[in-house]
Amino acid sequence: MFLTVLIQTHRSHHVTPGHFDAIDVWSYTLDGFVYRGGTLSAIKVAGANTYPRDINNVGQIVGTFEDRNGRHGFLYESGTFTRFDVPGSVETEVYGVNDPGVIVGVSVSIPAIPEPGLLVFVCLGLFGIGLAWKRKSSRIR
Repeated sequence: MFLTVLIQTHRSHHVTPGHFDAIDVWSYTLDGFVYRGGTLSAIKVAGANTYPRDINNVGQIVGTFEDRNGRHGFLYESGTFTRFDVPGSVETEVYGVNDPGVIVGVSVSIPAIPEPGLLVFVCLGLFGIGLAWKRKSSRIR
């Protein structure tokens, strides 16, 4: 079996494998496909870039699709897409599936601890508010 992806531009409707236009990357849609037994079949989640990553001997295809809400894992089986996201994550990417159907991938979670730079800006903001309050209070007396 053969698995790859192609890029199709909506402007000229021609296929350009592996080419990205850095100026206007959103004008491209990544459409996956599978070539099996002499037949080329699209693997496409509507309204999203689709990245098929693996296919097992049972014919299940897994991968990731990316829409305006982020990245999500998918299982494509018998013409049906099943979307899944790891609970508590902001992104899910799927990379493989074995014959029993065990799927592997990664997820991205955002830690609850703020970035150090954010803390600096918050502290500077609070300092500035305190300084302004002190100046205002000294003018009133």
